[in-house]
Amino acid sequence: MSGIIFVPFSVFFACTLGQFWMLRRLRQALVDRHPEIWLEQSRKAFFPNSTGLGFALTRRDRALGDPELSRCVDQLLLLWAVAITAWVILAGMLLMDSGFARH
Repeated sequence: MSGIIFVPFSVFFACTLGQFWMLRRLRQALVDRHPEIWLEQSRKAFFPNSTGLGFALTRRDRALGDPELSRCVDQLLLLWAVAITAWVILAGMLLMDSGFARH
């Protein structure tokens, strides 16, 4: 079973790395297309990437009517859903392999 754990771990790891690129795309789209929103969001944020996270999770892109920005947010949210699913599968596999499921 330990060899098959590599699959969800690889997916989760790839999603973790991919989120930096996706957040960069989102940040660039906000700065280029809606600088006032970026400035407002970044003033509230403690870390630069948390600006993109907060913006994506609150779905403020819908009110702006910008299809390119909405596409960036949708792709980022899909990436997070895949990462969370892979993490849950990985955690379940690790728990089953650790002896909790053995009698």
